Amino acid sequence: MKDNYNILITKLDEFIRKYYKNQLIRGGLYSIAALVLFFLLTNTLEYFGHFEPLARTILFYLYLAGNLAILIKLVVVPLTKLLRIGKIISHEEAARIIGIHFTNVQDRLLNTLQLKQMMDFHPDNTDLIEASIDQKISSLRPVPFQAAIDLNQNRKYLKFALPPLILLIVLLFAAPSFITEPSTRLIHHTVYYEKPAPFMIVILNNKLEAAQQEDFMLDIKVMGNEVPDNLMIEYNGARYKLIKESNVLYHYAFKNLQKTIVFQIVTEDFKSREYELVVLPKPIVLNFEVELSYPRYIHKENEKLVNNGDLMVPFGTVVSWKFYTRDTREIILRFKDKTQKLEQKGSNAFVYTGAFLESQSYSITSYNEYQKNKDSLSFSINVIPDVYPVVNVEEFRDSVYEKRLYFKGAFRHHRHQPQCEPAGLLFLL
Repeated sequence: MKDNYNILITKLDEFIRKYYKNQLIRGGLYSIAALVLFFLLTNTLEYFGHFEPLARTILFYLYLAGNLAILIKLVVVPLTKLLRIGKIISHEEAARIIGIHFTNVQDRLLNTLQLKQMMDFHPDNTDLIEASIDQKISSLRPVPFQAAIDLNQNRKYLKFALPPLILLIVLLFAAPSFITEPSTRLIHHTVYYEKPAPFMIVILNNKLEAAQQEDFMLDIKVMGNEVPDNLMIEYNGARYKLIKESNVLYHYAFKNLQKTIVFQIVTEDFKSREYELVVLPKPIVLNFEVELSYPRYIHKENEKLVNNGDLMVPFGTVVSWKFYTRDTREIILRFKDKTQKLEQKGSNAFVYTGAFLESQSYSITSYNEYQKNKDSLSFSINVIPDVYPVVNVEEFRDSVYEKRLYFKGAFRHHRHQPQCEPAGLLFLL
């Protein structure tokens, strides 16, 4: 009995595999039909709609979600069942399906499975049950369970898959742009694409780059058989009219640019692709400090000045600059007889220290990797020289001894010390 029952279960398992193989074939044909039709529908909508990036993004992800749902339902699920992954139909359910095709065996097949379950739960009275099972299996052995499923019957579903597939192939050869252009736009769904127009916008500027805080003149030429009467520029959510120089030439002035601008050229029924005017950061000196370290002998306290580059200092004063900057990679100090690159301290600070013995002018220029600041700062250093020591001498002749001379003297060490008088007395015999 055991061998006969195992043969019966093997035949049922083979039927279950064929059952899911049949579902997989049918699902594959349905999937081809659904996917191609969904593709053609999505492409047609984009071809005639020529949507904005947001609408195209929504359409693209709806297309992906729809395809994924179709494939999971019609292909992935039957495939996992065929591989016996997850829950599959039971032997009893398989018996009912077989019974629909072979009506004369359904009751016997189900009864055999039920008797086997009864024998497993009541092992005491097995002889009679085994005899009944063997009898039923013997009558079922000639029945070809797998014949209940005819895979060739799936050919009738080709009528759903072939027409859309043939239509797609015909369009690829007859009107390839109908397929390729909207497909490209859907794949690159975040990119803006210009709608076809009877004219073409040409940017005449060599580069769309401008320095921060400066103006930029945008020059545009319109080419084509039909040109619009007026053009506008759109950026930052607003539209502005372009200045018309002739029927085909326009310009627009961006004033005091602070950051990169994305703009489009538009008419009432046309919008160009997005252009980017890149604003390059300007190297700027925000403020600076000057520390003055005076010579000791003048007995004057050191000072710190803020944003004051014109200096009047005593001879030998040590001057230290510290510049605070933005978007600056290098600062150059230019003096009368040398050019000095400043040492960088931190990300936005530059320092330099020097002693000055003579008056001179100097300039400060800031740089970055994009440009140098054209507005250099110019200042002057006025050095007050030390006064040389001064000696005042008076001569006196002795009234008794004519050859005897007397000298009286006074002197100053330098301009900042008081006069010392008398300093000494000289005489000559």
